Amino acid sequence: MKVHRLLLAGAWLAFFMAGPARAEPEADGQAYQRLDIWMRADALNQRCNVVNYFETRQVTEHLGNAARATPEGAADLEALGHPTWPAANAVYKAMLAERRAAATAAVAGAECSANHPDIVAVRKAYTRPMLKQLMGGYESASRKTDTAGRRAASDNLIKFIISLYGNDTAQTLMKTLNGELVAEGAIADSQWAYLKTEVDDALWQTRLSEKGYKFVPVPGRDERFRAAKSDGSGAFPATFRPRREFTYKDTLEGLVDIRISIAEGWTDDGRLVILLSKDAADWGAPQLKAELLAQQDPGPTEWNRIDWRGRATAYAADPPGALDCPADFCFIFPQEVTEAIRTRHMAVGEVYSYELYIAPDALFPFEKSRSSAFRTRYYPPALPDRE
Repeated sequence: MKVHRLLLAGAWLAFFMAGPARAEPEADGQAYQRLDIWMRADALNQRCNVVNYFETRQVTEHLGNAARATPEGAADLEALGHPTWPAANAVYKAMLAERRAAATAAVAGAECSANHPDIVAVRKAYTRPMLKQLMGGYESASRKTDTAGRRAASDNLIKFIISLYGNDTAQTLMKTLNGELVAEGAIADSQWAYLKTEVDDALWQTRLSEKGYKFVPVPGRDERFRAAKSDGSGAFPATFRPRREFTYKDTLEGLVDIRISIAEGWTDDGRLVILLSKDAADWGAPQLKAELLAQQDPGPTEWNRIDWRGRATAYAADPPGALDCPADFCFIFPQEVTEAIRTRHMAVGEVYSYELYIAPDALFPFEKSRSSAFRTRYYPPALPDRE
């Protein structure tokens, strides 16, 4: 993605980054203006994909915070747990829908550019604290002992932020941030830990780009993504939830957990699909298999049985076939899995557990009797027709 130097009037930036105030009527007006900026930036990005994947979570979180800073957002929170909440929540949702529609219309004809004022504004809001944490954790023991992929991803984040500000402005800002870190007595390991999600998201983007893909939002669907070809020639036929952390089993009879990233979703023809991305192409197991285990008999305590696996129904993932996989591995499950999940979801009042078992070939078939302490309960994504 081509990045552009940020150009923004100082007065607007000062207003935008100021914390919300609720004491005076004009403060409510500022809260709405702030929300509108985030909504317009989000709408433009959904249409144009002008920000990186590792920025989308920032936009989502800040938009949510801005929504809660409005009078309707505050009233909704205050009414939570009280009889007045349904009415307050309806007012809040109506306000969001109205302003979302206005924001979408406002940028409908805008040029797809990272220089759009709203994109410029929101990037300023989250890149400053991100750069501060990157600096604060750079020499930490946690970072030095972290994986090479995550360290490289953090370096790419720093380079990206510097490119937005320009070298001269960035150097001045970094001096200011360094002074703040010293004055605050910041703990380096804590600063590195704060950025776990951002670094993992950046690494996810890097790894997909190596396969010629990028993770882009689905217009009109909150927190839903597609793996699209970077050259615009198409997309992997599936819709995904945001990337998250997962662990697969490796060595010592499956007792060692290896941390990786996955994104779960549904193919366009309704099959459960999981993308799995490692730290690097030559890192970890060269081959992995996946099986989904679905509890056969309902019951909240069934999961605790040592023979739970032996009593569950196991479904093996199909190979991607002719599909070009955007990640290191693509696990696509048969339609029977979709129907198994649907049947269990429709059993109102019943409790069913699942396990997603991913491991090298050598650890299959897995041990049928295993304490729940060595199993991880899996929660399938919502069915595509129930989102």
